[in-house]
Amino acid sequence: RGEGGDSPFVDSYAVQPTAALDEYLRNGQKGLDDLLAASKATPKVRDRSAGALQEAEMGTSAESTVGGSAPADAESVPSTSKRRARDGLVKLVLARKTTLVLNSRVDCCDLLEAIQEKDPKAYQFMLRLATNHTDVGAQRTFLGCTPERLYCRTDRRVVSEAVAGTRGRGPGGDIEKDFWLAFDLLQSQKDGLEFQLVRESIVDTFESLCDTVELEVDKSVLKQGSVQHLYGRIAGALKAGVTDLDLVRELHPTPAVCGQPDQDAMCLLRSFESFDRGFYAGPFGWFSKHAADVAVAIRSTLVGPDCVDLYAGVGIVPGSITTSEWNELDLKISQFTNLLRNSTQERIMSSPNVSILAAQMMVEELCRCGCNTFCIAPGSRSSPLTFAVAQHPRARLVPGIDERSLGFWALGHGKATGRPCAVITSSGTAVANLLPSVVEASQSDVPLLLLTADRPAELRDSGANQTIDQVGIFGKYVRWEADLLPPSVDTPLRPTLAAVSNGVRLAMSRSNSGPVHLNCQFREPLHPVAMEWGNENPRDMPESAPSPTLLQGLDSWITDARRRPFTFGASLNPGTGGVLAASTIDAGTIQKIMTASKGLIVVGELADPEDMSAARRIASHLRWPVVGDVLSGLRVGGGSAQFARGGTGEDNGRDVGLEYGRNDTGLHLINYMDHVLLGGAEGGSHALWNSIKPDVILHLGSRLTSKRLLSFLEWSAQHEEPASWILANRKTTRYDPANVLDVRMDCSVVELHRALVSSVMKRSDSQEYASLLARLDAMAGDAITSTLDGESHLMSEAHVAKAISECLPDGSAIFVGNSMPIRDLDMFGAPRATQDGLTAALGGAPIGANRGASGIDGVLSSALGFADGLRRKCTLVIGDVSFIHDTNGLNLLRTGGMSPALTVVLINNSGGGIFNFLPIAAEVPDEQFRPLWTTPQYVDIAGMCRAQGIPHMRVTNLAELETSLRSAWALNRHCVLEVVTNIESNVLHHEEIKGAVRRALDGGLAVDSDDNLGGGARSDSHTVITRVRVETDSLPLTKPLTTSCGRPCTTRDVAYILMDAVCSDGTPRRVIGEIAPLPGLHRETLEQAVEQVNILARNPLLQGSGVALSPTPGGKAVPGDGCMAQGAGATGGSDSDAGALLRSFMESLGIPLDSVYPSVACGVEAALYQLQVDGVATATDPPGATLVSALINPHGKSAEMIAAEAHEIVTEQGYGCIKVKAGRADDPETDAAYLRVIRQAVGGDVALRVDANQSWTAAQAATYVEMVGDLGVEYLEEPLANPTNLFHWDASGVPIALDESIDQGVFDLFDDGTPLPTAVQFVVLKPSLIGGLSKTLALSRQAALRGLRTVISSSFESPLGLVHLSQIASAVEAERPATGARQAHGISTESWFQGDHSGLTSRARGCEGRIMPARVRLEHAEATSLLTGETLEVKMMSFTVRTQLVDWNVTEAISGAVSSASSAQAPPIVLVHGMFGSATEMYQLACALRQSRPGTPVLCIDLPGHGQSKWTQYGLDALRATDGPNMLDLMSEALDALLLDDRIGPCVLVGYSLGARLALSMCLRDASVDASDARRGVSNVIQLLTLSGGLGIGTDNPAARSARVEKDDTIAHAFESLPRREFFDSWYGAPLWDSMRAHPGFAKYVVAKAEQTPDPQGILAATLRDCSPGRVAPLREALDRWMENESPMNTDIVMMVGDQDATYLDMASTIDASKSEYLTLETVRGAGHAVHLEAPDTVASLIAQHVP
Repeated sequence: RGEGGDSPFVDSYAVQPTAALDEYLRNGQKGLDDLLAASKATPKVRDRSAGALQEAEMGTSAESTVGGSAPADAESVPSTSKRRARDGLVKLVLARKTTLVLNSRVDCCDLLEAIQEKDPKAYQFMLRLATNHTDVGAQRTFLGCTPERLYCRTDRRVVSEAVAGTRGRGPGGDIEKDFWLAFDLLQSQKDGLEFQLVRESIVDTFESLCDTVELEVDKSVLKQGSVQHLYGRIAGALKAGVTDLDLVRELHPTPAVCGQPDQDAMCLLRSFESFDRGFYAGPFGWFSKHAADVAVAIRSTLVGPDCVDLYAGVGIVPGSITTSEWNELDLKISQFTNLLRNSTQERIMSSPNVSILAAQMMVEELCRCGCNTFCIAPGSRSSPLTFAVAQHPRARLVPGIDERSLGFWALGHGKATGRPCAVITSSGTAVANLLPSVVEASQSDVPLLLLTADRPAELRDSGANQTIDQVGIFGKYVRWEADLLPPSVDTPLRPTLAAVSNGVRLAMSRSNSGPVHLNCQFREPLHPVAMEWGNENPRDMPESAPSPTLLQGLDSWITDARRRPFTFGASLNPGTGGVLAASTIDAGTIQKIMTASKGLIVVGELADPEDMSAARRIASHLRWPVVGDVLSGLRVGGGSAQFARGGTGEDNGRDVGLEYGRNDTGLHLINYMDHVLLGGAEGGSHALWNSIKPDVILHLGSRLTSKRLLSFLEWSAQHEEPASWILANRKTTRYDPANVLDVRMDCSVVELHRALVSSVMKRSDSQEYASLLARLDAMAGDAITSTLDGESHLMSEAHVAKAISECLPDGSAIFVGNSMPIRDLDMFGAPRATQDGLTAALGGAPIGANRGASGIDGVLSSALGFADGLRRKCTLVIGDVSFIHDTNGLNLLRTGGMSPALTVVLINNSGGGIFNFLPIAAEVPDEQFRPLWTTPQYVDIAGMCRAQGIPHMRVTNLAELETSLRSAWALNRHCVLEVVTNIESNVLHHEEIKGAVRRALDGGLAVDSDDNLGGGARSDSHTVITRVRVETDSLPLTKPLTTSCGRPCTTRDVAYILMDAVCSDGTPRRVIGEIAPLPGLHRETLEQAVEQVNILARNPLLQGSGVALSPTPGGKAVPGDGCMAQGAGATGGSDSDAGALLRSFMESLGIPLDSVYPSVACGVEAALYQLQVDGVATATDPPGATLVSALINPHGKSAEMIAAEAHEIVTEQGYGCIKVKAGRADDPETDAAYLRVIRQAVGGDVALRVDANQSWTAAQAATYVEMVGDLGVEYLEEPLANPTNLFHWDASGVPIALDESIDQGVFDLFDDGTPLPTAVQFVVLKPSLIGGLSKTLALSRQAALRGLRTVISSSFESPLGLVHLSQIASAVEAERPATGARQAHGISTESWFQGDHSGLTSRARGCEGRIMPARVRLEHAEATSLLTGETLEVKMMSFTVRTQLVDWNVTEAISGAVSSASSAQAPPIVLVHGMFGSATEMYQLACALRQSRPGTPVLCIDLPGHGQSKWTQYGLDALRATDGPNMLDLMSEALDALLLDDRIGPCVLVGYSLGARLALSMCLRDASVDASDARRGVSNVIQLLTLSGGLGIGTDNPAARSARVEKDDTIAHAFESLPRREFFDSWYGAPLWDSMRAHPGFAKYVVAKAEQTPDPQGILAATLRDCSPGRVAPLREALDRWMENESPMNTDIVMMVGDQDATYLDMASTIDASKSEYLTLETVRGAGHAVHLEAPDTVASLIAQHVP
């Protein structure tokens, strides 16, 4: 240590080594890193200033932040790396090439696989080099295994890694020895200097390429398979224009592979090194548009036909020692030399004796069969096998002291991989210790291989030491066993190899996998002592000498470079084998499934990921509800429906359109079936069970965890009209405990899926049944969540299960112990919310458990093997008794430091908690029950972990649970998290949850129909609110609020109240309201408001049967007639009827309305209205009648800034009214000057209002009015600090508006006896301050009675709150007199917020032409769109137009029964759909156009091959002609002919996507076509509008065209081969449809799409192929010619693109519309690619603007 002397630029640590070791053992590498960082004797050298550099050299503390601003003189002082570069060469990386001459050919793929197995954490790469030789054997291959990543990029974020310094790993997985090697590396001055140079170089490069740079990991240790290195990670945000090539050019070569400065180093290397490095240390990786990953190809090899060149390098810096560097090179290439030098032939022929020889060959055969993981217990008789494993380069060793523990480790590994792990034991009782794991493996069909060493047969029954009868010791629990003869020089070893191959084959049997026992007899000598066996001349064998007797017939096996097994075919991967043809599955069974009306899929334990995926596809295909067992792989760790749709998840679950239990694949996943079934047979009544009894049960996989579910299924299969129970399982093991199984199919889930999708039978509709179960599941889930969330002080095991299922890290696995842990996870675990979508698409996290015999032994060891087999982090949930039972598993934890981290969540309830749930707990006295059943233990868990060096944490309360879980996962190493619970309270809590679920289900059942639930439904039409909860959010602001908050406000804190309800028709709904008290304005704080809602949410009624909203005599809840304006309050001077809906709800809960905070009342009422009110438009309310005013706060701004802001508000944003804040300057004269600047900037037509917020004295107010009297002020709001002085106001006729004084009680609008100041003409009302929407409207009505006009104003609510305010503003406007002037309302504060945080956007922009639509929906989920499936008011009528190529189907939108196409004066608008569409997809847009332009005919056409339009025989012949035009040209010609029909043209042509390309293709024909041809249809196109239309791919980009052809051909093939539903799930899963997928009606749309996409002529796939942008001529050049007036077409073109359609926005940005006055580009706001579906009203409005 300390070689090379001290350096002020290298970290040194003031920490005791023993303290460092203790921290590492407790908290892993992260804890050690934090400790060392805190104990640095020198600071990080990141400051670029000379002063800071000098301070660092003196040892004082001077730090700066990476990426921070440098001092003014920073440029004159280079960084550490650059400064050292200036001083001369400071580092040189020397490489060494080691050449090995081969005596046999190397299989490079096999070599790469072996390297990956040894070091899975590194980057492996391989490059086959081109050769001019025809001989494949002459080919050269470059491959390697590198720890160093050059960089990784995701969009603009880039990360690079600094790697330097090397040490080996602790032998045999020894954690402490591994630590001392790493600690030595961290302390080394030489290695620290080398690392510092590399890291500084990367930081310097990033600072030139990135806007921001962050040192994510300063200095740590990177642990690889056989080595460990110093490690740092640097991240940055790339500057605009920086490409991947720039990154490679600037980052490579790093000082880690070349030296520093790099140019000096390269010059020296060129002159010094005697060999060409070739690809060594080059950048290897991949680029794409959105991502890249590039590694540095160090530690590599060039493999040729005769030799192998090995490359590695070391960094030479001051302090380097020659021998140390040379030894480091040997260490770095050891991964290759160990594999290459140790050939099969050499190992076998150098075996010292026959026992070692036989063992060597057995191990070799096992590795060839894919079984290369060996669990080895110590022993003498097994020494030959142990020695052989240790010598084999491909073998992975897992040593352990306890055979039982090793057996379970191998069991877990087999569960994860599907391949048997070999367990090697000595003779005697060591073998007997394997029985528990063998039983479990047999019962759960897990492959396992047992290699038990034994004495030769002649010593059996002789009294020989450590000799028992091991043959048949495992009885019927093994699939096969063999007693292998002891090796002998006279006996061939072929039978031994054959037995090994057969054992592996049977262990991995597709239908009956399980344990296999090979009893291996060995005679002494057992150690590697030389004894003659015929290998005297191994070099000449087999060419120059006959094979020894042992090896007869094995020559080719020994020399086989491809290392094939002795019995070829034994190397089976999981799931392979014969494929059961779909036709062999009984047709009657398929018919049962396809015709079921109440089908239920039950998914038990599934081990194969392919089966898990197939189960989801079956559910999607059948559209049946799915009950997934906790071990199905579908639930725990999977994504929730909210994010599976493709949304961003930014609304934190506040998605009012969320459809319970359903995700983007149409999967109705029932998470809480065990709870849904509560109250069925248990209470003697089967009402609920009867209502949800399926007619067909499709059981996929094996056993189920829930006893209640199993009882329900058995009851369903025996009850009157019994359900047909069909089981599909590839294993032959019987699963039929009640003997009620109807059909057993011995097939995989994959094969069943193939059979179902290939069936021509039409499936029945189970949607009603699925919806019923989904609703019940949602009720149960909400009751569970409410109960668990309500117990903030008490932690139960249910909390643990819920927390793990919700927080499980991405990419990790889970293993569950038996007894209560697996039952709790089955009852309370559900898919979690995740933003990547990927987990949701593929299912849940990998999950395992020992459920074959369901014992509590060996669980810890099994989990370790499971994690190792998966090669991913794993969480084990285990009980305390089970944990203590497998204490020796802790030893495997200690020695398994190189395996993936296992986080053990140990639930310590001091005994066997499950017995407290059994009937015996109530029958046996406690003094007997506790010691004999619950078996309380008093073990010091922390002490046990400490003894084994395992980090331990302890949690005793709920508040710490989630934090502790995340901390344990963050350790990234094996650890134990002990969660302490109480047995008695845990039982009570489970019962409390069951009670809450029962009450919720009872309430839900009461509002369902008789048909669904078999009676008991309510006779009225109540809507029942079943749950209320509150969430908070902090929204970033773009500018300071104009209302004083008492502090600088950079965020606006708000809360959302979410209500779940069940409508009278059984439909579940979720609505939202906003609660946003503003500091300085509201009396209540946000915390007080949130607490009040929480009190409301905890009301027993809401946690029980729910609260029904009272209907009015007319059948609707107050307010009636679906209109807020008509039911909000009285007109007779009191508010007694105002807010009747809110009052009814509150009184139902026993809460006086007067005690509710105003902001809470406002938010609750807004949510309630969403449940009862469809909209707020009235018959007298013209469309778009709500004007909105802008807001300016001029204080502190220059006149130029104020003028520019006002000008932009009017000219750019379109406002016609501006409210100006006053009273904030030092004097009223300054405020008056501000207003004059604004008036001059906006002109005289814009209305100006002034709000003084009670800031002036009467004299100051008079001065202000006098100075602005000529500026036309509409009104002055609250000018006086003492509002009562308004009675004495004389301000030359300037009207006054009241605001704060109403809330302060100065003026009472309802007291007719109280006069108002004569100057008052307006009232400004803030609903959240007044106490609700209805109360605000009542005040507005009362104000109108007193001759005042109302202005609705915001309190800086979020965009969601502004939508609610727009409702009341619209209602106010609806009640104004017909002759009265419209008022602009103060709800334009949306611009204060960054982005759209609520998912709802107020479209308020206030002046003529920019007005708030009167009909704003409170529920975004029900916005007008085809996706909602709303009934259209405009009828459609179809007719046919026949042309030579196509018989066209044309549909016209009509208002009555008579077509207007022939009689109307306006030219028709013709709509053309896109790929896989039809005329029906354009109906919504057609209706919007028809309603906005009543006199204009609107026609929708089906493209040929789509809908009802068909190619004629002539057209089909033309398509088939090989030398004819392509399909798009033919379609263009056919459309041309259609437009010549008098019923169609002249017209305005509107095309979407493919229709847009078709229309453009037709109109933009080559200039050579004679434009005077009057018979060309294009002459009938008055105007062309394209929606999301592309221009193709230019011929100058052949690679892109070729890639697009390949992509479209693949999609076309998928359309032909996949079921429609599966295809469209994939089609709409593309990024192009991201915004459309976020729509709540999307799932139904895809279902309809799959069912309603006919292909009558089988032409759709051909259309996709032939019209591929990669095949057809691009339109860009033709468009350019048209813009330059070189094209004969004189039609105007309007191109529309959705503002969320990134791909087409990029295309549109390349078009210079300024080149032609006839081309217009329009952006459709709030829409992605499918603009006609997502925003039909907006598109219709834009079309109307452009169409004459």
